[in-house]
Amino acid sequence: MYPYAITLPGGVAMRRWHAAVRQWNGQESIQSVAPYDDEIGLVDGGTFITGTPWTGTLDEFRAHVLSNVAHGHGCAAPRTTAAATIDGEPAVGVAQTCASSAFLVRVIVVHERFGLVACEQVVPGKESVALGDLIEWLGGLTWKAA
Repeated sequence: MYPYAITLPGGVAMRRWHAAVRQWNGQESIQSVAPYDDEIGLVDGGTFITGTPWTGTLDEFRAHVLSNVAHGHGCAAPRTTAAATIDGEPAVGVAQTCASSAFLVRVIVVHERFGLVACEQVVPGKESVALGDLIEWLGGLTWKAA
């Protein structure tokens, strides 16, 4: 469904994969379980990846995603931000707390007019390493030819 493939690094145990049945329309509330999510079940919890066609910049997509989760889930401004590179593309990672007291990390990237956001709700005790782990896991992401 989405124009990427992912290979997790050695030592990361995957329990399941559930592919999206359609792309995100860019306006729906970003959810952890939705028909527009690729869901990766990991031993430490779950990661979900959502994407949509995007003609703007990475900064504009980041602002769009953060506005979406602020309105949909009461997520606070990121408490941590990290620059990253995902398959040669600049990306940004953020860590934030949402109204439900859930701690989430997200990595946001734009490639060839397509915005992608990978999210993970962090299990307690992993807060200090979760963003780095998600960035590392996405090191195995490669873009498919459109």
